[in-house]
Amino acid sequence: MNVLEIPASRFRVKETGTLLQITVPSRKLWFQMFFIGTWLLFWVAGLVGVGGAMTAELMNASSQDGFFPPILFMFFWLTFWTIGGSFALLWLLWQLFGEEVIAATFSTLTIKRHIFGLGQTKTFDNRHIQELHVTPLIHSHACWGRHKQWHTLFEGPLTFDYGAKTFRYANGATEAEARQIIALLKPYLK
Repeated sequence: MNVLEIPASRFRVKETGTLLQITVPSRKLWFQMFFIGTWLLFWVAGLVGVGGAMTAELMNASSQDGFFPPILFMFFWLTFWTIGGSFALLWLLWQLFGEEVIAATFSTLTIKRHIFGLGQTKTFDNRHIQELHVTPLIHSHACWGRHKQWHTLFEGPLTFDYGAKTFRYANGATEAEARQIIALLKPYLK
C-alpha cells in the first residue's frame, strides 16, 4: 500500500520572541504565466510597431500642414495598449517573484505585498482585528481559473475583519496553509 507523503508548507517562518514573520510566496499558475508571457512578446511588438509608425507620422506631419487623425488614433491606441500591457506585466512579475510578508508583534499585524522589495504595506492594530479565519477560495470554470482573477490578484484564504472592513491575505497559501498560519498568529493577536 502506497501512503501519500505529507506535503510541506510553502511559507517560511522566522520567529524571535516578540516578532513572528511569515513569508508566503505567490501562487504559481504556470499555464497562465506561459500564456501572459507569450502575449507580452506580442505586446512589445505592437508597442514598438505602432510607436515607430506614430513617430514616422509625426515627422511627416511636421513638414505638412495639419494634424492627421491617424496620429491621434495611434496615440490613444498606444496609451491604452501600454496601460493594458503594464497590468499584464505586473501580474506576471507577481506570479514569478511576488511575496506577502506577514509580521506580527503583540500590538500590530503588518502585511507587506512586494515584488523585488517594492510594494504595499498595511499595518493593523491587533485590538481591532476580529474573526481571523479561513475563507474557502472560489473557483470557476473561467479560463483564468479563479473567479474575477484580475480583481482578486492579491486576495487569499486568510481573512479577518478590521472595523467595518474585511481583509483577505496570503494569496499564495492553500486553505490548509492558511489554517497553519492562523495557528501561528493566534498567540500574537490576543
